Amino acid sequence: MSAAGRLIFHSQRSIATSVQRSCAEAYALNEKLFGRGPERVVVVIAHSVAEWRRACRYYSFPLAKALVLHDGTLVLKSRALTGYSISNYHKVIIHEMNHVFWCALFRGRRNVWDPIWLVEGLACLVARNHYLLPLSVLKARMRRGRKLPLPYRYTGKILRLASRRELELYYSYWAHFAAWLCQGRLARLVAFTRAFAHRPTRMGYHQSFERFFGMSEKTARRIFAE
Repeated sequence: MSAAGRLIFHSQRSIATSVQRSCAEAYALNEKLFGRGPERVVVVIAHSVAEWRRACRYYSFPLAKALVLHDGTLVLKSRALTGYSISNYHKVIIHEMNHVFWCALFRGRRNVWDPIWLVEGLACLVARNHYLLPLSVLKARMRRGRKLPLPYRYTGKILRLASRRELELYYSYWAHFAAWLCQGRLARLVAFTRAFAHRPTRMGYHQSFERFFGMSEKTARRIFAE
């Protein structure tokens, strides 16, 4: 079945062909990276803040332009609602579709030891998100004493970022850390993710990390920050 045939759209208004095509291209891109994707992906497009809140159910983070629910449903704000260019909107779709594939890989389990740097870092690298800071700018801020953690969460918990500036800083850190670890080879990061998915616990994560990257996460963080 084609990528387009796997997508089920829900919208109160007609959906632009360009948006449908972007979703299909995002699915195909992530399928090529992961090797296999979900059989069906429900895509909900919200054209107002009220629609967005209803579609998000339990999570309507104000800074988000899109998100993925625990069941793998992709909720998108319309491009008009985001104010994004066509190019940047397409990157948002790719980023969130990567989360759809993550959910499929972990089968939507909510009791997963969930390292956010991996979830968001991988998605940012695949989408090449426009809001990422250059590595030199990130390192300069880190040298000025800004300590940036690699937080963990269970997928049922929410990460709250207070401002767009804070969001850009954290997402840039996670993406650059992920890129540095895999040396630009996304397939390696996906292979690590797959290994971790077989044992998605705190211990399983740290053991897989050392096996794939040859050092502990703590050591990797220290070296990256230098």
